[in-house]
Amino acid sequence: MGGPVILDPYWGSVVLAMHMDGINGSTTFTDVKGHAVTANGSAQISTAQSKFGGASGLFNGTTDYLSTPASSNWDFVGGDFTIDFWVYTNSAAATPYQYVVSIGPDSNNNFESSLFCNGTACSLQTTAVLSGATYLSEYPSTYDIPLHTWTYVAFVKSGTTVSTFINGVLKGSNTTTGTAPTFSSVPLYIGTRSFDFTNDMNGYIDDLRITKGVARYTSNFTPPTAPFPNQ
Repeated sequence: MGGPVILDPYWGSVVLAMHMDGINGSTTFTDVKGHAVTANGSAQISTAQSKFGGASGLFNGTTDYLSTPASSNWDFVGGDFTIDFWVYTNSAAATPYQYVVSIGPDSNNNFESSLFCNGTACSLQTTAVLSGATYLSEYPSTYDIPLHTWTYVAFVKSGTTVSTFINGVLKGSNTTTGTAPTFSSVPLYIGTRSFDFTNDMNGYIDDLRITKGVARYTSNFTPPTAPFPNQ
C-alpha cells in the first residue's frame, strides 16, 4: 500500500504549477494547471540539479526563458496571492537583477519578482507599478539566497501587506499603495523581464507555483519537504 495522499487545500486557487521535471535536455515544460509553456533560447530541463523529482529548469542567464499565453489567471496582483519556488543560482554577479516571474507590457506597467544580487549572494525583490506609480514593492535588506544552494522563496500578498520569506523565515514586509495593475491580456514570462527580455535568470528553478486569491504564509513556517501536491 502507498503512503497517505497529500492534498493542497488551496489547489483550486493555484493558477500555475510547474515541477520542472522531465528528461535531461528536454524543452518540454509542463504546467499542471494546463497553460501552454514555450521554451525560448536554450531553456531546458536539466538533471544536473534538482530539489525534487530529479530535474529542474535550467536558464543560462542571457537568452533563456519560458513564456505562456495571455490569461485572466495572470490578473492576480490586486488581490491576495502567493508565488513560491525553489531556486539555485549559478551567479550572483551585480548586474544586478535576475528575473524569475515577470508580467507587463512596459516599464510603467508591470509586475516583477526577481533576484537582486550584490556579487556574492542575492535577495528577492518584487515590485508592481501602474502608469508609473508604485503599487507594491518589497526589497529585503539581507542577501539570503546564496550561490549553489537550493533555497525556498515565497512572496506573499495578504490584504495590503506584501512579504518575502526565505526558507520559511520572514525577511521583509511592506504596504501596498495606490491601484493595482491588471494583466489579463499579456503573457507571463519565467526567467526574463517581460518587456525587454533582459536580466535573465542564471541557474535553476524547481517547483514554481502561483496561487491566486490566497496568502499561503503570513508568519514563519517550515519549508516543504516534498514536491507540492497536484490535488
